Amino acid sequence: MAFDFGFTLYFLDPPQLTILETFFIQVQGKIAMYKQHAETTTQLYQSEADGKLAIQRAEFKAAMEEANLVYKRVYEETGGSEDDKHGNATHESGTQEIEHHYTIGEEDLKASFLEIADHYNKSSLVTLYALLETELRRLCDHLHSTFGLRFTVERFEKTDYLKSIMEYISLVADIDITSVEPKMNKLQGLQFLRNRIMHNGAEFTIKLNQKLDDLVASSDGGLVLELIPEELSRVLRVRSKFISPYYTIISDFFFDLFRSLNVKLGFTILADRISFLFGFITRQAVATFVSQSDVASGKQYLFLIESDDFENLFSFNLKLTVTAANTEQVIITNQLNEVDRMERLVEQLNENPAVLRLALNGYFFPNKSHKIEIMLYSQS
Repeated sequence: MAFDFGFTLYFLDPPQLTILETFFIQVQGKIAMYKQHAETTTQLYQSEADGKLAIQRAEFKAAMEEANLVYKRVYEETGGSEDDKHGNATHESGTQEIEHHYTIGEEDLKASFLEIADHYNKSSLVTLYALLETELRRLCDHLHSTFGLRFTVERFEKTDYLKSIMEYISLVADIDITSVEPKMNKLQGLQFLRNRIMHNGAEFTIKLNQKLDDLVASSDGGLVLELIPEELSRVLRVRSKFISPYYTIISDFFFDLFRSLNVKLGFTILADRISFLFGFITRQAVATFVSQSDVASGKQYLFLIESDDFENLFSFNLKLTVTAANTEQVIITNQLNEVDRMERLVEQLNENPAVLRLALNGYFFPNKSHKIEIMLYSQS
């Protein structure tokens, strides 16, 4: 297919995103960066531990090979019973001492890296929660500015910051948070652990702590309570398998908030994105949101696209369906009668799906593949 200079030039200059759009796109990038950092660091720790274990095991093997030569020589030189031969050879070669030394060394090495991993995992947990709370505060500031709200989130805050921030978003900014409420229990669990790590060093008394014990029981081994009998206390150990799902939980949490914001705004953000797409045909193309509905694994949006350009008048419907899929797909079906430059646009978007994805940036679940279907059809 020939290079279309006009198409490329048009989409090189997209309209500036609103501050709220920019926020939600940026926060997903930050979460992805935090996740990559955590995974990379964990892999480095594991690689270092594996490397040191390999060195230690090689040293053990070499020491045992040398000791076994001594054992064989002494065994053959010693007279008496088999027990006498074995006892003397074992004593002279030091095989038992070598085995004991390297067994203790391996246990100490593993314990050391488990301790390092535990400290890092606790640090990751605290950092991830800080990101959640910081970005929610930023969102509240943007909502205050965008909607001209009467007061800031600081005046609304209570002891439970996470709860008060969500109340501000719901009650003051008037955004429906129903879709994120199922994730709040998990986020409040993260908040509880963060507070105990920061304020108590992850140490607990041996007395029953129902919230803690429930979190540990439901963590599938991601959280472990280690008893310290001499101090009558329990220390919480955090494993990476506990933290890892939270990157997705928080990512989906912000994605659901973005959806709820779109509902409040009457999908004007998405309508502007669609208007820009069809602005390639004529700058006077305007998309008007009609409806949205749930479909299997995704959402479906209906828009009316109109132009009052006397040289290119048109009015048609656009059905946009975005669903989760195993592989990335873009399918554009044009059922319209001839519209000037429409075939050119459809052909180029099919050939350059990245342009369409960029135009719809923010409307895809992060870290998932999607199927994007666009159907263009007349109103009649």
